Amino acid sequence: MKAKGVITLSILLWSTVSVFAQNEEDALRYGRQLTPSSGRSWGMGGAMGALGADLSSFFTNPAGIGMYKRGNAEMSLGLTDVRSNAAYMGQQSTDFSTRLELNSFGIVGGQKENDKGISFNFGVAHVKSNQFAERVRIEGLTTNSSILDVFSGQAGSIQSDLLANELPFGAGAAYSVGAIKPSDDSLFYFPSAQGEVQQMKNIVRRGNTSITAFGLGMGIKDKLYLGLVINFHGSRFTQNSDHRETYQSDQAIQEFTYSDDLTSDGTGFSMRLGAILKPSKWLRVGAAIQTPTVITIREAWNVNTT
Repeated sequence: MKAKGVITLSILLWSTVSVFAQNEEDALRYGRQLTPSSGRSWGMGGAMGALGADLSSFFTNPAGIGMYKRGNAEMSLGLTDVRSNAAYMGQQSTDFSTRLELNSFGIVGGQKENDKGISFNFGVAHVKSNQFAERVRIEGLTTNSSILDVFSGQAGSIQSDLLANELPFGAGAAYSVGAIKPSDDSLFYFPSAQGEVQQMKNIVRRGNTSITAFGLGMGIKDKLYLGLVINFHGSRFTQNSDHRETYQSDQAIQEFTYSDDLTSDGTGFSMRLGAILKPSKWLRVGAAIQTPTVITIREAWNVNTT
């Protein structure tokens, strides 16, 4: 991960902390979804839409559920290895996160083909469609910028007794610990520390998005297969961020830390229909359609300054 200038960018973003709405980070985080798959499907390059009888059928073409000839249980493990490299003020920082996880599992059961050539299978599958695990560390020594400069400009000419209500997640939080101070005429604010500053930012992200699918597949004379899947979507994301600045010993304050914690939970719903036709032994044709996903996300944000 290239993070040159990330601290400066983060400081600029903090100047808009009073705005509560979806932003580009939310869109990128929840909009990027990996196509759920099984080990067998990965080996086929994902070309399982018309083959069926695989866990991936729940998330590509549910008609494939009807192609199971007997009960089946599947699971797959995954190794997540995320590394970040940051360059800031000429200083290099590296952090990484490695973990072994259960990525997917499912079970399918059903009844044998009856005298009319019709069979039914049903099952449930659960997969993780995205991972948010990440650790980022950024640090450097500078005389050009400080988060206190941003908070001072953000406070403007607001009366000090109103800062906590007007800017509770930014300048108000900094003022409450003496990191910024008003001028004698109260027309502006200035940082309690200036000059050389050692900056360090740590970001830890955790969580994932997942899909739990309940499916029904139907086979008709081993020629036509139909399927329906109901998907329940879930998401869990946490981000813990600490921005710490250390100043020279002759300043009014020697250290300032701005910490913010974000917790997000979401639930959603979608449906998928599919069909597979076998006109001959060497040809299969598959098609599927999915409804839009409706998801509700709840977020909680907490800020702490010391």
